[in-house]
Amino acid sequence: MNCYLEHANITVESIDLDALIKRLAETAYKQNTVVPHPNRKRAYYYDSDQNEFEFIESLSDDWAERNDYSV
Repeated sequence: MNCYLEHANITVESIDLDALIKRLAETAYKQNTVVPHPNRKRAYYYDSDQNEFEFIESLSDDWAERNDYSV
């Protein structure tokens, strides 16, 4: 069986994701497609080695909504 890491997920609760996106735009990180979600903001980036990072800012305090991937 082969195992691999698809991407790293980083939840940002104490900072504004929009501000982070602006800061990352000034670096060598390349933004990937962002799919809108009603309960969280998400941004995907690749570093220079093509490692993908997902940054998430939750828009709900409800754990069921925060972890709903059916949308």
